[in-house]
Amino acid sequence: MMRKTKTCFAAVLAGILLFSFTACGRTPSVDTAEDTQTQTETGAGMPMQDDGASGGQTGGQQGNNQNNNGQNTQNSDQNALQDAEPAPLDPEPVNSVNSAEDAVRFISNNLYSLCSEVLPMAVETRALDLNDADAVQYNTGLSATDGITDIVLSESAVGSFAYSLVYVRTDGSNTDAIHQSLKDSIDPRKWVCVEAEAMNTIRLDDDICVVMGSAEQVDTISSSLRQAAEGVFEKVGDFTSVL
Repeated sequence: MMRKTKTCFAAVLAGILLFSFTACGRTPSVDTAEDTQTQTETGAGMPMQDDGASGGQTGGQQGNNQNNNGQNTQNSDQNALQDAEPAPLDPEPVNSVNSAEDAVRFISNNLYSLCSEVLPMAVETRALDLNDADAVQYNTGLSATDGITDIVLSESAVGSFAYSLVYVRTDGSNTDAIHQSLKDSIDPRKWVCVEAEAMNTIRLDDDICVVMGSAEQVDTISSSLRQAAEGVFEKVGDFTSVL
C-alpha cells in the first residue's frame, strides 16, 4: 500500500514538474516573439522616417542649388550685356575728323544739332565693318574699298524710313574715283518698300558725304552740313545733286 502511494505521488510530482517546465518554456518564447515584433516594427519605421527627412533635405538643397545656379546665370548674362554695351558717345562737337569715331561725333553732335527737326524719330549712327562686303555694297553700292579708311552710316533705328547719310573717309589716293562710284552705284531704293526722293553728295577735304531722303530732308541737312563743316575741314566742296 505504501509503495503504491509513493508511486502515485511520484507520478503527480512528475506531472507538476513537467507542466511547470512546459509553461516556463512557453512564456519566454511568446515574450521574445512580441519583443522581436515590437523591435522590428520600431526598427522598420525609423529608417523610413530618416529616409523621408533626408530626401526632403536633399530635395530642398537641390532646389536651392538650382535657384542659386539660375540666379548666377542671370547675373552673368546681365554682366555680359553690360560689358557688351558700347561706351557713351562724347556729346562735345569735334574740331577735326581723323577716325571713324570722329566721323560719328561730327554727324551726331556737329550736324544733327542743327537739323534735328527733319530727322527720323530715332537715328543710329555707326561705323561699318569694311570686311563685310555685303553690308558695304548694300549701303554704299561699292564693290571695293581700296583707298577707303572708314565708312560711317547714319539711318533710322526703327521702321523703314527712306533716309540715309553715308560718310566715307579716304586716304586721298583715289577720292575722285570713289566719289564717282558712290554717285553711280548707291541705291536710293535699297529699302524695297520705300525710296529716297532726293540725293546730294559733297566733298569734305578727302572725305565724301552722301545724303538721301525726302526733298525737305536733303535740302535742310545739306545746308546744315555746310554750316557744320566750317572750321572742321579746310576744303568744303559744293553739293552735287544725284537724284
